[in-house]
This record gives sequence, structure tokens and C-alpha cells, in this order.
Amino acid sequence: MQFQYTLDIGATPAEVWAALTEPRFTRAWWDTEFQTDWVVGSPMTWISRGVVIEDAEQVVLKCQPTEELSYNWHTMTNEMSKRNGISQEIQNIISGEPRSTVTFMLRPYGPITELTVVHDGFEPDSTVLALIREGWPVLLENLKNLLEGGTE
Repeated sequence: MQFQYTLDIGATPAEVWAALTEPRFTRAWWDTEFQTDWVVGSPMTWISRGVVIEDAEQVVLKCQPTEELSYNWHTMTNEMSKRNGISQEIQNIISGEPRSTVTFMLRPYGPITELTVVHDGFEPDSTVLALIREGWPVLLENLKNLLEGGTE
């Protein structure tokens, strides 16, 4: 099972890429930053609202600047669940789910960039899938507003 979302952003692929990879931008639209060199196979440390998530399986899977970026999704730690208002009952469920993958595909169309996000690797009854179905549209609209509004 997967989640897919596509939106048009009034920015160049290079600007969208920077917003997906550079901490000064990811903090602005996602409240998250990544510590990585963006080389395929490299680990990714997630820092989200003061919560640091490090895991050997959290790696860059594909990196073609301004075209495609893919990485393993973070593990949901107890601390992150608490920060996001997720109950211990739900945390117990999602901690047993398999790791998922997120892929960003950028396609230029004149003055805009079509951004497609595919988040996959979910089982049919996935609780994480239900959560990200609600979260991704909000985050991606934040990204669009940041890039089109010019404010960080």
C-alpha cells in the first residue's frame, strides 16, 4: 500500500530541491532537519522539534539532485510520539510496523515544478499510513507556501 500526492509549486526544481534537503528550509516547512551528505547508502539523522532519531536502517536510497530523492522513513520513537500527541497505545502499534520509504519526484513544467511524493511499503491496515495520509498534505502545502510566498 502507498500514499501518493502531487502538487504544482511556483518554483524551479533547484528551489524545490533545496527546500527538501537544506536544513534552513526543512525546519521552516516541516520543523525537521536532516543530517546527511545525501549520498546513496549514507545514514540520515532526523532532528524533529528537538527529538533526534538515528537508526542504521535510516539511509538515503536515491539522490538525483533536482530530479528524485528517496530515503527510508524514520522509526517512530516514544519521544517523537509524545511530541506529536500520539498515545502510547498507538505508539505500540506503529512501532511494530515495517519501515516505509518516501520518494520525491520533481518535474519542471515551464515556471512551475510538479512535485510528486510517493510514500510506500505499508501493509493494508497500516496505522502509519493512516497518519501520513493526514500529515503529508499539510506539510506539502507548507512547502508550497514557503516557496511561493518567499518567507522562511
